[in-house]
Amino acid sequence: MPRRPSTYDSVVTTAALVSPLLLSVVLAVSGVAKLRAPRSSAAAFDALDVPRPFSGSVVRLGHPWLEIAVAVALLTLPGPWQLAAAVAVLVLLVAYLWLIIRALMSTDPVDCACFGAIGSDRVTRWTVLRNAWLVLLAVIGVPVAMSDTSVLGRLVQLGSEAWWLAAVAAGVVTTGLVMARPGRTEHHAEDATPTSTDGQDEYLRRPTPHVPVSLADGTTMSVRALAEKRPQLLVHVSELCGSCSATVAAVPGWREVLPEVDVRLLLRSGADSSPWASVHEPQTIHDPAGYAAVTLEMPRTPSAVLLGVDGLLAGGPVTGPDAIRAFVEDITSELEAARPSAATDSPRDRQHV
Repeated sequence: MPRRPSTYDSVVTTAALVSPLLLSVVLAVSGVAKLRAPRSSAAAFDALDVPRPFSGSVVRLGHPWLEIAVAVALLTLPGPWQLAAAVAVLVLLVAYLWLIIRALMSTDPVDCACFGAIGSDRVTRWTVLRNAWLVLLAVIGVPVAMSDTSVLGRLVQLGSEAWWLAAVAAGVVTTGLVMARPGRTEHHAEDATPTSTDGQDEYLRRPTPHVPVSLADGTTMSVRALAEKRPQLLVHVSELCGSCSATVAAVPGWREVLPEVDVRLLLRSGADSSPWASVHEPQTIHDPAGYAAVTLEMPRTPSAVLLGVDGLLAGGPVTGPDAIRAFVEDITSELEAARPSAATDSPRDRQHV
């Protein structure tokens, strides 16, 4: 006579199935959120300095769909396919955790947009705790996947069990870790700068801050003083940022197409410790304390902002290599359009330079 399942067996079975169920929900939500905020999702690859083989355009576009596909596979596939999906989820989440820990160890603040536009985007110890919890769920999910029946099929077989309270508790923990925004006080430029006048989007210009910075030759001056005579395009980069190298390499070309603008690198490291430091005009700017980058609302690297000669920001900030490249192209187009008709342009037409 077969042994009747004990209460303990029921608890273990139900609790084990909670893992793939929750992971499926988290991955599906993450994938959909990334699809709804593609720019933030793409920028996360640069902010987290994802290795080049895994940060191509195809990967960036397909990443949200991969999360959704794995979430569906984890719930619906039986047998070896279910195990393969569970292992894939574990590998994916371990990779996420590694990227988050590495970003936390960086000297620069990092925003990951791990869940698109929802949840906390600043990488903190809380982010590490959240991802470690998800990895733990994935580890539990691997042995659970060694079954000939899909997760959905086994959930149906269990029926209504009082032990679903364990699932509810685990769900609350997971939701709290994913959605919480601890210490979130900063705001982003894209949330505050767009305004609308007569149905047209208009850039809301803010005062250039009086934050002191050092030039490569040791001169100290304020950020606003830099732009008293010529517009300044500040490009914030870091030697620890893998995607910054291409941006730095593009700067000489930008200087050629923008002769009216000083294109300067803004570095967190000192002039004596950075291979990118230069005393040749336009000199590099050094901001070891990070005050200028934070005040200009571009703590991430690479990012850029345009300072006008009238003491106001003329454009940006923008973040990511692609966004900076497009930003430079926009500035170039505006300057090229203004050159032949500079005498007749209105102040509004020239406000961005």
